[in-house]
Amino acid sequence: MNITESERLFEKILSNRAISHTKITESTIRTPDYEVVLGDVKSYWEIKELNENPSEKQIIDNVESGTAEIYSIDSDRASRSIDTASRQLRGYGNAGNICIIALYDARDFCTKDFLFEMHIKSLIVGTAEYMQAKDGTFKEIKRNNGRLSGDKKYISAIVVIYKTTSELVFYHNPYTTNKIVHEDFFTISVSYTHLRAHETCAD
Repeated sequence: MNITESERLFEKILSNRAISHTKITESTIRTPDYEVVLGDVKSYWEIKELNENPSEKQIIDNVESGTAEIYSIDSDRASRSIDTASRQLRGYGNAGNICIIALYDARDFCTKDFLFEMHIKSLIVGTAEYMQAKDGTFKEIKRNNGRLSGDKKYISAIVVIYKTTSELVFYHNPYTTNKIVHEDFFTISVSYTHLRAHETCAD
């Protein structure tokens, strides 16, 4: 069975914490990548790895040749990865299971998104638009829903995988119908953020 760098790192992190996990065999129907068991609670994980696309590889070539400096790449690809992962998890999530999307940015430093975590938060809770009043105060006039509201409420959380520190960082989905309440989940995370449905995040 072929295994990606992100899957290898994910398995290493769980194994180091003695957490039971099983790679799910691919089939003709959509399935997640892993089943993880904590205590008596099962959860299902889809791992998405972001590698350089052709335009990002060209950026690296430009940097290495000295014709360009380091770029900061936007996170549109993270949004697409979340959409793809959600489809793999839909059947399990609609059945009431905890479903988690894990993202691993394997791109070269030259094409890293320096606001990756902030963008993940925005994708979850959405963004707001404000109007400044004459007295200088700001009032929210429009709320743009996050990607995990609506038909993706079955997604329990998004996790970011970090290679250098072998860490998993959780971002809880405030809209989810499959809440993570089992205390054992805290043992696999160095950071567990409960976002609010109306939390303001930068675009």
